[in-house]
Amino acid sequence: MVLGIVGKIGSGKSYLVKYMVGRFKDSDIKVFSCDDIAKDLIESGKTSYTGGKIMPYIFFTNENLQEEIRNTLHPEVFNKINDDIVACRVENPDKDILFIIETALPSELFYKMCDKVIYIRSSYENSYKRLKENRGYVDNQIKLIYNSQEYYEKFYNMADYIIDNDGDKETLNKKIDEVLNEIYLVCK
Repeated sequence: MVLGIVGKIGSGKSYLVKYMVGRFKDSDIKVFSCDDIAKDLIESGKTSYTGGKIMPYIFFTNENLQEEIRNTLHPEVFNKINDDIVACRVENPDKDILFIIETALPSELFYKMCDKVIYIRSSYENSYKRLKENRGYVDNQIKLIYNSQEYYEKFYNMADYIIDNDGDKETLNKKIDEVLNEIYLVCK
């Protein structure tokens, strides 16, 4: 199964992935972070994108750069993930592997790859607090980055499951468990 995790910056995608990996620690899981893959493609020169290192603040405040990356780097990231999934399935034909793809910048290609997609969302106030505490972003950076992701809101309606992350960890964990239990039943 290929499970996609999407949400705006600071929504809790990384926490959701870590929670799932911990919950299914005895299963075969392969996690793909689109940010990490994009960075690796750029640093290794294995991409047609030639703009160099992408700083989040610059990316999210430059519409031309966003469009260039959407047209060049994003397809390459998702094609690399797809190739890795296919290769893993060929190498392990008898294993049921859970593939998790985490991205803040989904595309239609991403949705075609995924069997199910979880959209995790959080209020601006809670995302703001997380970005300030965990990443050290300043007010202007947070506002620009958060608002620039409105383009991706269209993908919200394409998700199979929505998890609200505006409560405490215990409440969030219960919501995650409910969604994972439903996915498990659907996939059986």
